[in-house]
Amino acid sequence: MRKILLALLVFAVGFTLTATLYGDEPVGTGDVVVHFHKWDEDYEGIGAHAWGSTAAAMPEPTGRDEFGIYFEFKDVAVGAEVGFIAVYFNGEEPDWDRKLTGDVNIDPSAVVKDEVTHVYVFEGAETKEDVPAHYIAKKDVYNLLLVYVDPANNYEENLGVYAWGGWDFEPQWGTPEKVFTNGGSHSAVAVIKAGMLYSESPGAGLLIYAGDDDTKKTGDVKLDDALGEDPELGDVGFAYVVNKGDGYTVGDNVFYDATDFAEEAFKFKLMPMQLDEQTREIKGTYAKDPKTVMVNISSPIKSPYLAAKDKEAAREIIKSWFTVHEILGENEFGPKIPIEDVHFAESAETLINFVLILENPLDNTKEYEVIFDSSMVLDEVEAILVFNVTLDKPLEEGQQINIPGGLSGWDPAHKDFVMEKVDDLNYIFEFEITLKEGENYRTEYKYVNDGTWDGEERLTENRYVIVGRNDIVDGKVNIYDEITFDPEKDENEPNHFNEPYISPNYYSNLVLDLDREAPEIVFISPSGIVGKEEAERIIIVPWGKKFNMNLFPRYEALDDRDGDITRAVFVPKGEFSILDTSEVGDYVIMLEVEDAWGNVTQEKFTFRVQKGK
Repeated sequence: MRKILLALLVFAVGFTLTATLYGDEPVGTGDVVVHFHKWDEDYEGIGAHAWGSTAAAMPEPTGRDEFGIYFEFKDVAVGAEVGFIAVYFNGEEPDWDRKLTGDVNIDPSAVVKDEVTHVYVFEGAETKEDVPAHYIAKKDVYNLLLVYVDPANNYEENLGVYAWGGWDFEPQWGTPEKVFTNGGSHSAVAVIKAGMLYSESPGAGLLIYAGDDDTKKTGDVKLDDALGEDPELGDVGFAYVVNKGDGYTVGDNVFYDATDFAEEAFKFKLMPMQLDEQTREIKGTYAKDPKTVMVNISSPIKSPYLAAKDKEAAREIIKSWFTVHEILGENEFGPKIPIEDVHFAESAETLINFVLILENPLDNTKEYEVIFDSSMVLDEVEAILVFNVTLDKPLEEGQQINIPGGLSGWDPAHKDFVMEKVDDLNYIFEFEITLKEGENYRTEYKYVNDGTWDGEERLTENRYVIVGRNDIVDGKVNIYDEITFDPEKDENEPNHFNEPYISPNYYSNLVLDLDREAPEIVFISPSGIVGKEEAERIIIVPWGKKFNMNLFPRYEALDDRDGDITRAVFVPKGEFSILDTSEVGDYVIMLEVEDAWGNVTQEKFTFRVQKGK
């Protein structure tokens, strides 16, 4: 009897919940504000497409704010699906070839009865599997939307944060809190990480790392700097970080302004030469000597060398990124100076520093330009994409399979994108593409039955194909998909064909900083000649005695590029190299030094041979 009563009780509770959620009585509504950020902050012509409870086309945003633009969706049912795509509009209709996000499926928990919830979405966001690609702010805490970019897309599996000062998790040094998900993308960066963090105190702080001091990506990131003055509960602060390498804690890679961040993160450039006046350390891009060019780029680029089977071919690819030529005038250049070799960190996954060895020396009386271009196009190749489909059961009489997608402008009934029947379960379709060297071809697609969206296959996401030159075999790239059109079957995971690392196209040019400054010879003893002009540099030598080397002046030679080159100082043979202690008189001695660029400095002083009194 007790078991029966318990079963009835469970049934009653279940019935009550069901009635509350799905019965005639509404469960309430709330408002959702979706904030969208585009990396170049140009929002002209951008609107939103939404579906589910929010189904609507919004050709224009509701307004602008610090984050970007935003869209208000009012009276959304609690617990309802909320879908969002940022897209350009042609008049009142979305231009589906110009989407700025994929499908962003906002967690139903974002809709709170009688409240306004703020959701943040970045350009390039797309919900995939358990990656939400959106970030929800809370009303009863201080919110920090943290963005992290590694321009080389080399994100460690253990990447996270160490934090202090009131966050909603317990930090433990050595065990990074994994707050990041794939939050967006950019044409120059395939993956941009982001995470929303919550704190009870505006004075909280954190750093990004992968588990130890050597993998720190930042110094302190401060919540109050992100929030600004007089923050209130519910406010959202923004902090943006660009990876500049492991163990980097200087702090100049942390930004609280999205514009400054984008300039650093996405604009690739050759770093100009910088000389530390105190340490004499040189960084950046410059000509170290007439045949050696040091190159430093602003963002790491993935190395084709480490995983290459043909190491010499990979080295040639890296060498092809560089061009050095003389500047003859405005938009007028001399022929390329051949590059004999390129040195780089062969065991590194990403590259940021290079050494170019030139076949011919540079002339420091002339001007030269160095160019970095990783998108060199040498030739093109034609290929055929072959879509091979296997069905789980035959189609009905008169039905056909179409392939809407980027190929056909997403027209489910396009007459030129109908698959050819091979047999009852197999179909084929061929499409010609052109591939340039160094580029990949990417397109999204799916299959539909009988040319209508009512007959589309059930997928969690669109299929896509990414192919490069290495995927071409006998002029073709074969794609194999197994599909079903059964509306009762659970959603399928599509088979994606190839997903290689896509290296962004980097380009930058810079006028080379050549060494045109001669070294400096400075006398440091004896005191009688230190700081004196040449005519006053006189050292007394006793007549008739063997020369005492302790009388030879002490000096040092410093060069702005080569540093301390004192060991290179010498007395050249000739009239300024003679001393005869047996003859009274003045003997002028010359010191000479030459730096790596051939810049020469000469300094003279006098040995005066005289008899003692």
